Amino acid sequence: MLKLLVLSCVLTGLAQSAADQRTLEQADALVEKYCPVEVPPINYEEARKNLELSAGNGNVVYDALLQTASAVKDGETKDLVSTLQETVSPTFAIRKATPLLMALMLWIVWHFACWFVCCPGCMRCCCCCCQRKCRFGRAIPFQILLWTSFLLLAGLVVALCAMSVLEHKGIEQGIQGTGCYSAQLLKDTVAGNPSQNFVGLLPAYTALDNLSQSLEPGSAFLEDVQSVLSQTEELERAVNLVRDMLDSLPFLLGEPRNQYPLGYYHHCAICAPLGASLDSLVRLFDEGVAFALNAFRSEVARQLDDGSSISNLRSTIRQTKEPIEVMKDQILDQVGYFVRQADDGFEKGTEALAGETSVLYPSFMVVFVASLIVAVLGFLALVLYSLWHRGGAAPDPVPVCTSSAGAMCGAYIFAGILFLIGGILILVSMVGGGVCLAMVDFDQQSGETLLESLNVPVDDTVRMALNVADRCMSLTSDSNSTRNVADIIELPALFPTYDGETDTARHLLADLVANQINGAYLVLEMALATQPIRLADNPILSTVRSYLGNVNLKAMYWPSPVDIATHPVYRLMPPGYYVVSALCDDLTLPSLLPAGLSDVKVPGLNSMVVDGFSTGSGIPVEGMFPEQNVTWDCPAVLQGNCSASNLHESECEAAKAFLLERKLPLLTLPLFRCRYLQQPGAPAGTKCDFASMTKENGTWINSCVHPNNTVTFFEQDCDISEFEENVRSFDLWFYKIFQYLDDVVQDLILQIAQDLKAIVYLHLVDPVFDLLDGFDCSFMQSFWRGLTDSLCFEAVSSVQVVASYYVWAASFSLAMVLVLYVAWRISRDTTDAFENSLTFPTRARDWRNKVKQRVGYQTSENPTGATASTAPAEAQATTAPGLSL
Repeated sequence: MLKLLVLSCVLTGLAQSAADQRTLEQADALVEKYCPVEVPPINYEEARKNLELSAGNGNVVYDALLQTASAVKDGETKDLVSTLQETVSPTFAIRKATPLLMALMLWIVWHFACWFVCCPGCMRCCCCCCQRKCRFGRAIPFQILLWTSFLLLAGLVVALCAMSVLEHKGIEQGIQGTGCYSAQLLKDTVAGNPSQNFVGLLPAYTALDNLSQSLEPGSAFLEDVQSVLSQTEELERAVNLVRDMLDSLPFLLGEPRNQYPLGYYHHCAICAPLGASLDSLVRLFDEGVAFALNAFRSEVARQLDDGSSISNLRSTIRQTKEPIEVMKDQILDQVGYFVRQADDGFEKGTEALAGETSVLYPSFMVVFVASLIVAVLGFLALVLYSLWHRGGAAPDPVPVCTSSAGAMCGAYIFAGILFLIGGILILVSMVGGGVCLAMVDFDQQSGETLLESLNVPVDDTVRMALNVADRCMSLTSDSNSTRNVADIIELPALFPTYDGETDTARHLLADLVANQINGAYLVLEMALATQPIRLADNPILSTVRSYLGNVNLKAMYWPSPVDIATHPVYRLMPPGYYVVSALCDDLTLPSLLPAGLSDVKVPGLNSMVVDGFSTGSGIPVEGMFPEQNVTWDCPAVLQGNCSASNLHESECEAAKAFLLERKLPLLTLPLFRCRYLQQPGAPAGTKCDFASMTKENGTWINSCVHPNNTVTFFEQDCDISEFEENVRSFDLWFYKIFQYLDDVVQDLILQIAQDLKAIVYLHLVDPVFDLLDGFDCSFMQSFWRGLTDSLCFEAVSSVQVVASYYVWAASFSLAMVLVLYVAWRISRDTTDAFENSLTFPTRARDWRNKVKQRVGYQTSENPTGATASTAPAEAQATTAPGLSL
């Protein structure tokens, strides 16, 4: 079952991809066919007024959409058609439907009027009162009025139809531009256009999908990364070792017990300067190639070790794919209508209305030719009327009345057809104007309204896609706002500080992973360009090692005058003794020490007790006792009576107490804290001896680093001699570990700086940055403007103009019918009047004869019978002529 489900999903995806590809191919073909297209300059203010006039009451269609959407939000079941029926006012509906009503009325009237036109008998029965001989029909003023009215009306009809033919250019250009811009918009939006700095929704979705797959556990990309990371693990071991050793010495020197042995009124004169000298070495290491290499490697490992970072990235990619796919589908569905080669698609209509196969121009020409025919028929009818009308003196020849009737009928039919076509075009322009106003004013809210009015669910993903469309295509959006899709798409924040907090796709895709890796590599590039690869022989390291190698801590622990001055006994000690160290003999400090200590002569305890010494100013300081009055074995024995001292007894007692209580213990007691490396795998407290760290056959061994690539330290109490040895040992340690670090860097630099970088940038960093940098959708607005200009301000506007031309032409044609009706009416009435004048006397005579016949019948009753024999003959004689008429 699972296999079938997976197979079904795969086949569905392939079918969708194939359908998308077909749509893109059709769009590309349409671009080749109709682009480029030139749209003449448009007065947008005037054009918008025309659209609003076409749409009626601002925008009836959009108002219906708003009401439908509001009803749907309130849980009502309502569709757009019913809302339109409720929204459109009767006055507005009648006004918009007037041409169609006129066409219907003319069609109905024709079924009654045609009998009176085609059947003279019917006309005589209906209008016998009007059947008279009109003598003004040939009057010059009447003829001038008749001709002037006809020529004016016929000229207007022909001119309007001719102008409609010219207007076809605007419709055709608008339709062609609609096809061009919609195809270009769909093609570039979905498939991408590098010249417009837009990668395309379909390639973006594909790139995100590929990126997501490459980040799945077990992918070839992650396996390659893990392989390089495991091969370069030695760098992490070396860097951690150096880093920890560089931190360990300042920690050792900064230990309070080492700087100021508690309660012994001495301070370490070398600790602070030596610690300060390490800052340069630490900076050299932190800015060096080794540290940058390891930082890049560590950042790659941290981001791609299948932990939270890569999991968050996968989640972000999946969330980013959703609005992109929705937007792609919406573009393909909505704009795709204009390019799909379906029987009911816009593209088929485009072929019929634009280009070589357009029926638009022939259709307009048919109407124009029809207007010419109607005008010519009317002209010929009036010519015949003017030439052959008898003015009531005699019946007109048959062609006069027949031509007038035919021309009148043709104009009547033509007016009805124009009313019908114009009415349909008015409705088309009304709906088109409403749709166009929605397109021109499109924003996120109007998009949601449209979908809701069509009962399409609007969830967060659709709403986000509409936001992208708003910022990218809307003609009303803020021009100063960003138009990069990556900055527009907002996703749930990974570490929200409040409910509903969102973050941009750019930040989630780049800043959290790709930027971190890229930033680490940029630091590595700078280090490679400016820093030496090897550090073991660097002068800064040599200087620090020289300091360490010449450290004599016994000679560098000096009394603290501030502490002594506050002690009730020690403060009586001569100030000259404040410079005496804890060393037995005097010592001139080596020159290879930090400034302020190099070449400084430090008095020892022997000088303080017996020998005396000179200060820096040359003032001699006497020892406490003459040599013969003291038993002195530094630092073990001090026996002497202050009464025989070189000093005042109180000064001697104070100095003697300070020496016995605060100085000699520094040399014998474990007052200090030493710090050592823990031997890996050995019991706690086992020192790791760096002397055993050597390079054998190109490989360093005994590096004191644990298997997890870390080092550990332990601390223990120690006396000053051990503490001094502990500090001095860093000289050898630094030499060994920097040699080790340099060798590792030399061996692994190419694997990290080239191989690892190539893998990560090829599959992660470059795809992410290319995608984000290629998401500028500014071009969509120009295409959308071209689409609305072509469809709305050209095509729909021209349809509205043609509709008005046809309605006016129909009205003038109907007026022309009245002019022709006058000519036909006069000719018809004259003819009917003459026919009635021939038959009426005949009927009168027949009536008179019948009367005489009756009178004659009564006379025949006389005996002679003369009258009876003569009456029928007379009746026959009088009837015969009447029958011949």
